[in-house]
Amino acid sequence: MNLSEFLLHYKNGQRNFIGLDLDDHDFHALDLSDAVFEECYFHSTSWVGSNLQNTRFKNCSLKCADFRNTNLTNAAIQDCLVDSIAFNGAITKDFVFSGNDFYGATVDQKDFEETFKDEDRK
Repeated sequence: MNLSEFLLHYKNGQRNFIGLDLDDHDFHALDLSDAVFEECYFHSTSWVGSNLQNTRFKNCSLKCADFRNTNLTNAAIQDCLVDSIAFNGAITKDFVFSGNDFYGATVDQKDFEETFKDEDRK
């Protein structure tokens, strides 16, 4: 599925996506709330300014993803690859970050609050 097809499926009400491969795409300022992504590849993607409220990423590869200034209220990133990920300015009320792989180390909510939350790799 390419980006246009994905956005059409989302617009038509689909919220669960498994195995998407949308590396190097721009999701800037989109409303993708309530989506569930499992085993998806989002390397070098930009989610800047998007609404990802209630969105779940499970077993995804988010290497070099940019979530700066994104609404992640009640969202979750779990069991994902999170190397070189940025969150500076993101809204993270009730955000869950657990079991993620960061350069071979497992990182959790405490690591998010202490290190990742203000990360701005740009």
